[in-house]
Amino acid sequence: METYEVKTEPHRVSPKRKIIAALCFGAFFFVFLFGASVFFPTPGQTNMGLASRAMEIGIPSLLAALITALTAFLRPASVLSYKLLVDEESMTGVSERTGWMSWFVIRKKVRKSKVRTIFQIKANAYQRGGLAVSERSMFGARMLGCVFLPMELPEYDKLRRLVESWRSV
Repeated sequence: METYEVKTEPHRVSPKRKIIAALCFGAFFFVFLFGASVFFPTPGQTNMGLASRAMEIGIPSLLAALITALTAFLRPASVLSYKLLVDEESMTGVSERTGWMSWFVIRKKVRKSKVRTIFQIKANAYQRGGLAVSERSMFGARMLGCVFLPMELPEYDKLRRLVESWRSV
């Protein structure tokens, strides 16, 4: 059994973008709570003016934004590791994360005589390019998962030819 490991780099987000994201979260939180207090006021809020309601809701919203920004700075980035296990009868893709998501492991297996769908995945900002292999239809592969062959592998062409020879008609 051959094992191929795909190295991934954690996404680096600048501190400026983290602060902007946290402030956007706080603004959304404020708008949601303020709108709820205008349309569905509690008995304590019926006697207040809009300015005092805004102050009462603005302070927790600002605190939520600060807590979000602090946790974004202090939390280590989660890194995805992907292993591809290939033998003569099957191909298995194993995805594991580090950090607090380390308990979540995804295994997808495709057997030699059951390959039904092979399609190309184009690279973009969120995913790498490669080949998706599944025992299901295209819709089932997208919804329920598939084995992914990344283009970064040096053996990509060899593995692509191997999988295409496994395809059942």
